[in-house]
Amino acid sequence: MQFNDTQDDELTDRRTIDLMDHMLDAEKPDFVVINGDVINGGCDSELEVKQDLNHVVRPMETRQIPWAVTFGNHDEDSVQRTGMTEAKMLRFLQSYRYNMKPIPFRD
Repeated sequence: MQFNDTQDDELTDRRTIDLMDHMLDAEKPDFVVINGDVINGGCDSELEVKQDLNHVVRPMETRQIPWAVTFGNHDEDSVQRTGMTEAKMLRFLQSYRYNMKPIPFRD
């Protein structure tokens, strides 16, 4: 299964998560890909970026479904305020148990 363009900030729209929950429960996928743009430029701190990423991956984590993320052109829109590059976001996401951890890359 794949989810595309969630494009939220730390206050992830509850409807996004509800849709993800519904689809995961209905389809019971073996693997999920979250295609960028995961976040938008609305985050103002590293913590807010992590909060948003956490909201988006929690549905798979709670169901113990392996998942992976690809980044899009908006995922680094707030990098000037947050310092969260794609490399830093990837390292953060690699801390989750069901993330299919790719080989890390450098900034």
